[in-house]
Amino acid sequence: MPKKALVILLIASICFACTPKKTGTAPAAAPTETPETPQNPTQAAIQPQPAPVAKPKPVRKAAKAPEQIAAEAAAAEQNRQEAEAQKAALEEQNAAAEAEAGTAEAENAAALEAEAKAAEAEKAAAVEAEAQKAAALEAAKTAAAEAKAAEAEKTQAEAEKAKAAEAEKVATLAAKVKQAEVEKAAEITKAAEIAKAAEVTRVAIEKAATTIPESPTFSVVPGAFAAPFSLALSCPTPGVKIRYTIDGTVPTDKNGLDYSGPFTVPRTSVVISVSYTKYNYVSEPSRSTYAVGEVYASESGSGHGSPESPASLADAVGMAQSLHLPVVKASVGTYTASLRITEPIRISGGWSHDYSTRSGRNTVINSSDGEKGDAQNPVSAIVLDGTRVAETVIEGLTITGGRGTYTAGILCANAASPRISDCSVSGGEGEYSYGIRVVSGSKPRIERCDVSGGTGSTNVGLSTDSSAPVIVSSSILAGAGTGITYGISATKSAVETYGSVVRGGAGASSYGVALYSGANARLWGDSIDGGSGLDSYAIFIAGSAPEIGDCILTASGEKAYGIFENYGHANPKLVKNVLAIDCKTAAYRDDDTRISFNEVDKNGNFTSTQKKKSLTTPRAAACGILSRDEAGLDDSLAPTASTSTRITTGGAEPPDVALLDRQGRKRKAPWSIGAFDAILPTESSDSE
Repeated sequence: MPKKALVILLIASICFACTPKKTGTAPAAAPTETPETPQNPTQAAIQPQPAPVAKPKPVRKAAKAPEQIAAEAAAAEQNRQEAEAQKAALEEQNAAAEAEAGTAEAENAAALEAEAKAAEAEKAAAVEAEAQKAAALEAAKTAAAEAKAAEAEKTQAEAEKAKAAEAEKVATLAAKVKQAEVEKAAEITKAAEIAKAAEVTRVAIEKAATTIPESPTFSVVPGAFAAPFSLALSCPTPGVKIRYTIDGTVPTDKNGLDYSGPFTVPRTSVVISVSYTKYNYVSEPSRSTYAVGEVYASESGSGHGSPESPASLADAVGMAQSLHLPVVKASVGTYTASLRITEPIRISGGWSHDYSTRSGRNTVINSSDGEKGDAQNPVSAIVLDGTRVAETVIEGLTITGGRGTYTAGILCANAASPRISDCSVSGGEGEYSYGIRVVSGSKPRIERCDVSGGTGSTNVGLSTDSSAPVIVSSSILAGAGTGITYGISATKSAVETYGSVVRGGAGASSYGVALYSGANARLWGDSIDGGSGLDSYAIFIAGSAPEIGDCILTASGEKAYGIFENYGHANPKLVKNVLAIDCKTAAYRDDDTRISFNEVDKNGNFTSTQKKKSLTTPRAAACGILSRDEAGLDDSLAPTASTSTRITTGGAEPPDVALLDRQGRKRKAPWSIGAFDAILPTESSDSE
């Protein structure tokens, strides 16, 4: 049922319900006439049929009581209010129904409009499709026309291409024919030229065979080379053969090799070659010298570095470092140079002038004059600089520092760790002069060397700062200075000495070995002399804890000490098998406690009977005190016929090293005290 009809039916029902009911008589009979038939079935359904009304009968009115009248009035008022409420509700419902009906009508209108638009769009799409179909048909016609035109063009192009190919084929054939004719003519000409040249060559060879040929030439000029290389020989004389040697001898029919092509020069060689004809006419020899893996220097050298053309020492060292040649060989003589080594090379001195053997003498290098220098960078004859010189070897040289405020024979810097062997090194004439100066983490090994501080007022045989040098079978002398002199001065350095002689000088204060600040030293099997200064110390210790074993200690100054333990907790960790000789002030002095130890007990501990104190093991054990006469040593600390058995027996080898003599040979048991194997050279022989 439509909502509008339902609303009308509801309103009619409410109005009927609100009609006041009559009392006292029966309802009248229903009218007999038939109501008019509605035109619209929906309208008939919506409009309610009126109820039949009975005809009223005459009633006799009775008088009503006031209470009844009042009650009826109240009931009528209540009915009126209820009717009005129902009417208001009905109106509200009718408004809602009308709004809903309006919304439905709007929706119906929108739907009709959407259907119209869809129909219009469908019609437009149909029109568009028809247009596209027509366009596609037109495009197909156009494509067909274009394809036909392209096919025609392709056919024409193929025809033209075939025509061109045929023309090219004809041209190529003609060119080949012409080329064949040219080549044939060229072959005839060439054959004639070859025949002519062969005849000329034959005549030249035949003529050359009866004359002395030219000498061979070399493809590589003489010089120094890092590795073996290939060498070719040639001769401008036609028809000759070449014979050569690489050992410096002249080739003959029984000596040398026939040349058949380039060959390798494997080592330093003198290559000699000759050319010869079939009638044995021989050329003058050609000679060329090559240095392979090494470069040669001589006192007056200015050449390319081969044995027959040596270079100056500075140039030879420069070539070795730039070309990575491992060896520089210097003949005996006196050189003036200041060398800086930064690459791993071996500088070997003392060679004969033909470099065939070692001469038994050192090559002398005197430092060039330099600036004033300073303690870290003294003016030096040789500077070994950096970690790459770990494989560098300096041997067979006598090295002297120059002039300046600070001078040195050799400076090791920036963690350099070379090996210096069989050398004599002096600090020169600096105000502060060092035989060898070792700084900034360097770790050189010094073997079988004689080292002197030089002639400065303050001089040091070996001075080391924050480094760790190792000295084996060497003599380390303070030098001839008149101020403070040291054999070895070590600051923050773990210096190690084995089987060596160390000696202070004759200055105001003189020290054999002075150890300062921190790093701990090892002194084993050494003869250590404090020198003859006013205050002389064989071993001076300040802020260090060295090992001292199998050592002879001497000092001969007005105040002479064997071991002087300075203030600041400078306690050796070990003193064993030590003999103090002529240390008249104290064999052992502990300056913290002001106690001098000048005796030993039955266990070999240094003692002081005056203070009733002893140095107990491990700081002192198996030690002794002797006079020089009792010891039986000469002034150089070398043994004599009367050498005490306490010096020649009873020592012990260090736990992790083997003691060697000056020639590098292992010392035989029983181990000796001191370094008497290492004969101390005199001061005047330092620069020999």
